[in-house]
Amino acid sequence: MALSNPQRRPKVFPRGVLNAEANAAWGKTLDDLVAQTDAALHGKVSGNAQVIPLESAIHGTYTGANQQLALKQSFSANTTKHAHHEWRC
Repeated sequence: MALSNPQRRPKVFPRGVLNAEANAAWGKTLDDLVAQTDAALHGKVSGNAQVIPLESAIHGTYTGANQQLALKQSFSANTTKHAHHEWRC
């Protein structure tokens, strides 16, 4: 289904609050970058006569030496009376 017609595109309205903090450190190059972030999202998305509440918390550390992102105590969830979606780590 192509969404080339602007009148046929679904209208989605996100609302809420995002709080985040990030810290990073590196040496002479970004190869040894270590970045840490904490973020929390509390909000909702509405459209097509539906409101979907969203709750998320992301706590992650990126290590440039091995190019890996590690998440801990993180989750994202949305719940409606028709569906419940959640992931945790």
